Amino acid sequence: MGRRLRITAVFVASCATLSVVGAAAAQASTPRHRTTTTTTTVSGITASGGRLLLNGKPTVFHGINAYNATTYWNVNYGCGSQVVDPNTVFNSVPSGSLVRTWAFQALGFNKFTHKVDFTAIDRVVAAAKAHGDYLIFALSDQSGNCDDGHWHDQAWYSGGYTSTYNDNGRGFSLSMNYLDWVKTVVARYASDPTVAIYEPVNEPEASNCNTGYTGAGCYGHNTCTTAATGAMRSFFDNVGAAIKSLNSRAIVSTGTLGGNQCGVAGTGFSTINASSAVDVATYHDYNATTTALPAALSTRASQTSALGKVFLVEESGISGSTTGLGCPTLSARADQFIAKINAAKSVGADGYLPWNWAAGPSATCSLTLGPGDPLFEAFFAGTA
Repeated sequence: MGRRLRITAVFVASCATLSVVGAAAAQASTPRHRTTTTTTTVSGITASGGRLLLNGKPTVFHGINAYNATTYWNVNYGCGSQVVDPNTVFNSVPSGSLVRTWAFQALGFNKFTHKVDFTAIDRVVAAAKAHGDYLIFALSDQSGNCDDGHWHDQAWYSGGYTSTYNDNGRGFSLSMNYLDWVKTVVARYASDPTVAIYEPVNEPEASNCNTGYTGAGCYGHNTCTTAATGAMRSFFDNVGAAIKSLNSRAIVSTGTLGGNQCGVAGTGFSTINASSAVDVATYHDYNATTTALPAALSTRASQTSALGKVFLVEESGISGSTTGLGCPTLSARADQFIAKINAAKSVGADGYLPWNWAAGPSATCSLTLGPGDPLFEAFFAGTA
């Protein structure tokens, strides 16, 4: 979630009622509007016939966002609060869960030596692997937040990603450019199916930032040209191909919000996702808490189905608290989430990942989910 300051969450849902999913549980389901392609059984997550497969079986994934799992202040500048031990995230969800986290260059960069240092990212991969879970790696953020601070404008998508930037003064330009970072990450984990999906940019859009604004300050202060969609399509063609050249089983997702963002709006969504290097189209569901199936989500699901690609609701946020002051109670929020998850599955979503994991419930209004939350507990502990 680029422009929104967010905290931490987890979860996923079943059908009318919640059911627990264990490792053997990443629940295989029959496609609702797509044709399943028979494939040779392979371990881990693959994409085929517009479906995500787990160990060769079509699966609707239950997952979480834990963007800040790679924050490790002993090494990097971090992004959000530090999870002292990443095992606490993976201990709290069943094996076979899909966990999305940030793998930006800044998080693989030692703030003391100004050199590449994978310590923070490696410990998340190790924890996920130990618990039999899988990862989505977001490799950059649209605004440059928690990275080099550089807004990804049309020029960046048109080739600027092969240059280095140091807009926030942290010295990342001393390391490597974005494309080299992507290649370094993919090569490092190419033999490990734990890292299942690579997302080149979180919430990409090819808008140009107005003079006087930088980084996250560009939101609301930007313009869009008719060449934006073409620039983004070229970017996904090239970067997606680079990823797949280093890891033939790698799955590539777009990371789009799926709304009216520059280059993504209207048919731009289809143009970008039609890239042969893209496997997964994404949607981020916010600001429609009482609407189970937002019209935009339904439209994007339909466009994705027409392309024969996987559709993933990889972010969804509803504010809640233990007190219910100023926002729904956790119990009321659970009902809203269940309706949304079931609706998303009904139009073909192969996964649903709420935003964002936290160690426990919040007494103040927050988007976080975690152990102790009635929805989280009902699903993951099997009490419903």
